[in-house]
Amino acid sequence: MKKKEDKIDSDFTQNIFKMPEHVTIESIEAVYEEIKAHTIFPSTRFTVDLSKVEYITTPGAQLILSLKKTLAKSAATLNVDGANPNIKDVFKKLGLETLFDN
Repeated sequence: MKKKEDKIDSDFTQNIFKMPEHVTIESIEAVYEEIKAHTIFPSTRFTVDLSKVEYITTPGAQLILSLKKTLAKSAATLNVDGANPNIKDVFKKLGLETLFDN
């Protein structure tokens, strides 16, 4: 059985990244690389939309936090939105609930 490819739907006109159902370190690295490929100005806002996410790996969650910290050094922000209660609970158990602080 062939696995469905999990693709990121990105919209750079609004700096929104809609994550696939299964978030792994590879999918977060793809977002990281897309953001790094663009000029980041102070006060630029990026959003990672987790509304479709049903599963996230620990390294994937940690890399989202790392991306948020990296952007903050450039005075840019990363918002994490749309997570269902189960996904928020995963972040809480990992001590990463600060990702949802704007």
